[in-house]
Amino acid sequence: DGEYLVETALGKTEVIIATPIERLKFPEVFISLGKPTVEKLSDNQLASLSKLIIDDPSYLDFKKNFVELGQKKRLTMKVPLDFLAKTAFTKKTVMSLCDELGIAGIILFAEDSRNKAMRSRYFTTLLDGGEDAVTGIASGSILAFCLQNSLLEEGEDLSLIHISEPTRPY
Repeated sequence: DGEYLVETALGKTEVIIATPIERLKFPEVFISLGKPTVEKLSDNQLASLSKLIIDDPSYLDFKKNFVELGQKKRLTMKVPLDFLAKTAFTKKTVMSLCDELGIAGIILFAEDSRNKAMRSRYFTTLLDGGEDAVTGIASGSILAFCLQNSLLEEGEDLSLIHISEPTRPY
């Protein structure tokens, strides 16, 4: 247990490591990243999304928001579980979409009722459009998205499982 500084892509970040009993003293999560903000996409941004991801128009039907956390904005979308596992983006598609929308990445997540968890994928400009396996930012963004869209109650636990199973590139 204790307080530590960890060097991340966002700079030095204060973290608290605590046993379950000690966690009761530290109810705040992502303190050093600031409070996330969630916003809707404009009609122009939705048009950009449909223009760049033309192979599967169902993307437009999924619930989506921008989530800003750690001073960067990411597109966060809730998709069906079967869709999540088969989705893959080329690095070029990710970079084009992020450039067009002025965002730092794309987070996809789905409910997995078998495990009572959320599964997620995170594609980021920090990896030139590649998929990131280190997903603390994705987890914080999904939490903010779920709270904003009433998919989770304040104080309710949320388990996240990050996967990487691309089978078809866009």
